[in-house]
Amino acid sequence: MQDDNTLYGRWRETRLVGGHPALDFLNSVSDRVARAEAVDRLGSLADLADWARSAGLAVSPSLAAQVAKTTDKGDSVVTRARALREAAHASLTARVSGQSPPPNALALISDVAAQGMASGSLHWSQPNDTASLTLEKPDPTGLLGLIAWQILDALFRLPGERLRICPRCGWLFVDSTRGGRRRWCQMRTCGNREKAQRHRQAKSPASAQTKGT
Repeated sequence: MQDDNTLYGRWRETRLVGGHPALDFLNSVSDRVARAEAVDRLGSLADLADWARSAGLAVSPSLAAQVAKTTDKGDSVVTRARALREAAHASLTARVSGQSPPPNALALISDVAAQGMASGSLHWSQPNDTASLTLEKPDPTGLLGLIAWQILDALFRLPGERLRICPRCGWLFVDSTRGGRRRWCQMRTCGNREKAQRHRQAKSPASAQTKGT
């Protein structure tokens, strides 16, 4: 993975809070609780390439630009990326609840990872270290494979007891706090919105009437 914190396209710091690239990939849907109101931020191949660079994956600026220009494959790649994301979501939310990943979802993730390696566009600089996996050719299949390997890394290496789901938006994150009591994806977004909602409810006429009975 890259060491810089540069953000590209529509990605900004508040949208990359999972603590692992795979979790940030799942969180590219703005809200998993109120899905009817959610925005899918993987709207194009350019969005996917921008996300990969913003999340710290080893994709050079020139390669990302070339991948984004492969418009003849753009729609199919975005569709495959979304399918990969939902398979990853099913697998990682299963881990949160202490269950095994759905076999079909795990098979899809593994297939995409294998296709990425078979494309010849990925390179391991350090064996057995997914953080050293680099995209070396402007190949969308390789880019999806790079993401799939990060998902497999999250599935098998992240501590399940530290994986959390934000109760307000449904985003996944790693709770790295000392006491393991982090509840929200971010306090300044979901945490503050929850507090504001409770404050409004406490001051509503219905709430006041209930207190007076």
